[in-house]
Amino acid sequence: DSLAARGLVSETIFGKRRRFVAEPPEEFFQLKKQELDTLRALVPTLEALRNVAIEKPALRFFQGKEAIQQVFEDMCLNTDPVHDKLLGIETKAGIVVSQIGVQFFIDLMAKKKDRGLESLTLDTLDEEELDAFAKKYPWSVDHGVTIRVLEDSENAFNVSLYLYQNKIALIAVDQLIMLSIENQRLKRSFEFLFYQLWGSAKETKYKSA
Repeated sequence: DSLAARGLVSETIFGKRRRFVAEPPEEFFQLKKQELDTLRALVPTLEALRNVAIEKPALRFFQGKEAIQQVFEDMCLNTDPVHDKLLGIETKAGIVVSQIGVQFFIDLMAKKKDRGLESLTLDTLDEEELDAFAKKYPWSVDHGVTIRVLEDSENAFNVSLYLYQNKIALIAVDQLIMLSIENQRLKRSFEFLFYQLWGSAKETKYKSA
């Protein structure tokens, strides 16, 4: 019965008797060809599932000074300076600098500047505080960065946010914990929100040359 169902034999009934006659060999080959075509059609789906299985995790956690330094290095040294910018919303920048390391940022910002990588930064400091920070850390405004301030926002942000490559990085400043999310569509959504804030933020004298 299974052969008849698959079209490999024909069935004729005579009264209480059934007669089976084999179909031409071409029918068998045609059936096998259809099965093979079906398997081939599944290959892209199976390959996609395989790629998802071996793909690096979309979420990564970093904790501690050295781990977070690696993320900043990835931002500044691996982002394409021709087709991309580094976007950031920074809060409590002084704490970040002191905990991650002043000399580390001096060296890294010099490399970033040499690469020609530009960045847009929204800062939660007011202009007076920003001027004081820039005076204390001149390199912080001399690495191809344009800064605008989000007025009356110092208490609205408890984390700093960075958008680069296909990644979103969030750093809890006080705890030295960073979350990195790799997702191009999500990053583009955050980019849209960033530029909405950028359009309404107050300009400063700190602009990329």
